Amino acid sequence: MNQVSWNVNSVPGATAYTYVPGSDLLAGMSTARTDGSYTPVTATYTYEDKRDVKTQVLNKSGARVIWQYDYRYNAIGNRTSVVNSGEAFGSQYDASSPENREGFNLYGYNSRSEVSESKRFHGANL
Repeated sequence: MNQVSWNVNSVPGATAYTYVPGSDLLAGMSTARTDGSYTPVTATYTYEDKRDVKTQVLNKSGARVIWQYDYRYNAIGNRTSVVNSGEAFGSQYDASSPENREGFNLYGYNSRSEVSESKRFHGANL
């Protein structure tokens, strides 16, 4: 199934799904009112070429970036960091300053590949 239509309180809409060719990995989705009264909201997912781990999740309303997560991994597939950006993060800091909208997390692992540490930092520098 690539599309689901809905009607809630007489508001019609649809959500369409796309997949990475040759796999069942979700590549993106778009949700919109079918009467055209609002800008569609889209989410896109990007993966590493040879592994099915996400490298980016991007949520937009038209051209506006609502939120974006950029992921990095080590050689065995453990997530080592995530950078958060977009308008959704602006309210936590000084929304008038783009560099303050971003933050990132760094992760550490024990010998069993379990997350043993997570640290949050403000700003765009990883």
